[in-house]
Amino acid sequence: MSPKATGTPSPRHPARGRLWNPSGEGLRVRPRPVDAYVAVDERSDRVVTLAIAPWPRLDRKGRLVFSGPSPEGDRLFVSQRTFERAVGEARRRHGQLRRELRIGDAFLVRGLSGPKPEQWSDIWDVTAPAREAAKIAFYAAVAPLTE
Repeated sequence: MSPKATGTPSPRHPARGRLWNPSGEGLRVRPRPVDAYVAVDERSDRVVTLAIAPWPRLDRKGRLVFSGPSPEGDRLFVSQRTFERAVGEARRRHGQLRRELRIGDAFLVRGLSGPKPEQWSDIWDVTAPAREAAKIAFYAAVAPLTE
């Protein structure tokens, strides 16, 4: 699941509006413009493919808008074991639900710098609010509100 799936990015027209502030159980984080949106795109026996983008903003209708690829690129390949360990530790530290990693899981990553999650400053699981935002965007596309 690419981060671009829930928005309409345009590299020539960077996202405007306020930063998306995910809310939900155990979320006590205020996003910063330098944070990254990271989603689990694929899993294999030893490698996780992550889709990455700058932290999204909201359009006038409250939908997520991604401004384009992250300075790190739009994909990152990391060790599954290392990523699962880092995510598990972050979930424990933040009092979030500890569970197995799934394709489509989404994270706010602070201090993303290369393929070593143990070197990132912090990780917050934002999967539940990200899935809700994706549903809102989907339903707005297939059944737009009449005004």
